[in-house]
Order: sequence, then structure tokens, then C-alpha cells
Amino acid sequence: QGPRMVTPVRGGWPLLAKLFENLFCLPIDGPQQPAAWRMLDTSQRDYDREAAVWQQLIRGEGEGKDVKWWFDQRMIVWTWLKLGLEVLYRREQGELKSMRNGQALAIAGPPKGGKSLLFQYVITPLMGGRMGSASKFLTGKTTFNASLFESELLVLSDTPLSNKMEDRNALGDGIKMVVAEQWHAWEGKGRDAMDQLNPIWRLAIGLNDDQNNIRTLPPFSVEGVGDKIHLLHACSGEMPMPTTTLDEYLAFGEALAKELPAFAHFLMHEFQIPRVLQGGRFGMVTVQSPDLMREMFEESPSGELLELIDLARWQSPSSPPRNLWHHVMHEDECGRHESGRVETMRNPQHGDIPIFWEGGALDLKHMLIADGCSVNREASQLFKFHRPERLLARLAKEDAARVVAHRTNSARLWRVGVQGAVIS
Repeated sequence: QGPRMVTPVRGGWPLLAKLFENLFCLPIDGPQQPAAWRMLDTSQRDYDREAAVWQQLIRGEGEGKDVKWWFDQRMIVWTWLKLGLEVLYRREQGELKSMRNGQALAIAGPPKGGKSLLFQYVITPLMGGRMGSASKFLTGKTTFNASLFESELLVLSDTPLSNKMEDRNALGDGIKMVVAEQWHAWEGKGRDAMDQLNPIWRLAIGLNDDQNNIRTLPPFSVEGVGDKIHLLHACSGEMPMPTTTLDEYLAFGEALAKELPAFAHFLMHEFQIPRVLQGGRFGMVTVQSPDLMREMFEESPSGELLELIDLARWQSPSSPPRNLWHHVMHEDECGRHESGRVETMRNPQHGDIPIFWEGGALDLKHMLIADGCSVNREASQLFKFHRPERLLARLAKEDAARVVAHRTNSARLWRVGVQGAVIS
């Protein structure tokens, strides 16, 4: 038994159009806000391409001071759907070799904002009408996955997840397996396993946008995870039809179902994937919401280390408090400091201006936990559970503009830039 695909038919889909607008047109303060938008295409960030994507996603309405700006995330969702449907429709037509995996789609938004409704009434019927709950399998709590082979859409939604780092890493491993691998072993309870099966899977994740829920996602800095998850920030908009009573809710679902053939026709025959979103092994680059990425980063151990570096101050009886860069510069002048060095640039008016500190991971640790450091207690607690070189390696991936690994013939060093500076 296979999926029951919607037959595309040309027509209008006003309710679906309003639903997508309410969910994915995210208001922003102004056109400069996208400077934090994060997109991973390859292991090296392509800032020119990211800027082009930001321009594609920004929409403005009004004139002068009254103009309102928003991120139009609909293009991302429609591209993700189109790429998945292409595989399913071609397989339905007998092209058994047609196969392509796709990134996971994670949607974070306010409670009761319409995420589950979107999965139930739109994405599931479009993908063939079969949805499987994958939480236990993806988090490693069970190896039985027979039911998942009966579904094209795997869902993690309204499922209590853990924000412990080992559990988040386990979820990351599960997501990588579903997203990146084409061949899987079927395993049912009390049945012999069957290896080398090729299911068509797409993974959708729905979660609330508060701190506790955002921090259940796997760390995107872990190798092989960050480029496999789209992360979108949904709004809490009014539904295009009343849904208060059960009858209203069911009527809304029926009205959406009537528009699905026209929406499928739009995706398959009218919608063109924007050039700036095209590329990579999955057919589209990965896009992640800037405010949610910042939330994940600031709550991570590596984010805490960078915050401690910026907050740390050292003071001696004869000098005012100094930050890391000025502290090392001052000690170097006196010939007493061995914890790295500071690269500077000459300014005719202000003298030597620090650009970055360079030293070993242990050098940084010993400075931060020293008695004369203002954050030594916090740093000691952080390093009790995390190795400094691991944290710096994550920072080099999460904030490559400020933290860079630097190797010499005899040692592995790190460069940490002053706030606002970009290390070349």
C-alpha cells in the first residue's frame, strides 16, 4: 500500500494562501535586521549569497516612515514541499529510481499558533496522507521503526524532548540518519529485520519558541547537523476561518482539503524555486531564523564562554580594570605575560588598537580562572564540565568572524577577536 497523492488541478487556494501568510510572514523592525540571518550552504559561509537570500526574503509594505517590513518565509516552505513532492509524484508514475532526500523542517512558534494544524491538514495530505510519530526512534529510545516505513512524513510535534546535551546529541544523530541516508533497515517487534530498504521520508518538527523548547534541538555546531535542519520562526496569526468549536474546526479542515489540488498544482507547475535558494545535495540551501539561532547560541556552553571573555576584567593596584585584549597588551609591555599575545593595528590618533588575542586553550582557561579575573567563579564552573578547546572549536563554527583556529608547527592556537572586529 502506497501513499494517496493529491491530484493537481489548476484553481484558487485563498484559505491556504492566508494561512501561509499568517504563519510565515514574520514582522521585523527594518531592512537591516537580516544581518543575523544564518544560512549554511557549504562548510564555509558564503556571505554574498546569504545577502542575496536576505533580499529575496525581505518584503516591505507602505511608504516612508510608515513602511512595514517582514521576512517572507513562505518561499522556504514551498521550496521544501516542491522538492519532496517531485520525488513522490515521479515514483507514483513508475520512476522507481527517482529519489532525493531533503532537510528536516523545524517550525518554532507560539503555542496554539497553527503548527500542528499545518502538519495535519496541509503537509500530511500533500505528502500522501500518512504521518508517523518518530520521537522515540529519533532519540534512540527504540530501534523498532516498522511503523515509520508506512509513512512519508515523519513528525516531531508537541512531544516532550530533553534539553540535556547527551539527549540533544542523540536527536541530532537521529536527524542526520533520516535526512542524509537513503538506505535503512526495517525492524519490527518480534520480526526478522530487513536491510537495505529505501523509504521516502521527510521530517517535520514543530515546537514552541520559548527557551526550554528551542534548547531541545541538537546543537547546530556539531559536525553534520547544522546544514540538515531548516529553522523557521512562525507567527501567531488569526486563522482564515473560525476554529473555536469542533464543528468550525472540522469545517476549516474540509475547506483546506478542497484547496489542496489547486495548491499542489501551484507547487508543481507554477512555483519556481528562487535562484538564491537553489543548490546543494538536497536541492536547496539551508535557512535558519536569526533570532532563534541567537537564542540557541547564547544558551550554549560555547556562547557562555564568549560572553565570559567579553565580560572578564583584570585589575591591578596601579591600573584600571582591563578586558582580555588590553590586559595582555599591558602585561606584554611590562614583559610579564606569557598567556598569548595581542595583534594590534596602528591608529594615528589613538595609538595601538587591539584586533585579536592569540594563544592556547589552556592559556585562556588559566587567565579566566585566575584570582584577579572578575569572572573566575563562573569560568571555573564552566570548565568543570567542558574542555576549553572543545568550546573554542564550537565557537569557531558558530561565530567564525570572532573565533578562528590557528596552527603553527608546534602548537594549535586560537584567535579571539575584539567585539565588532572580524578576523580575516
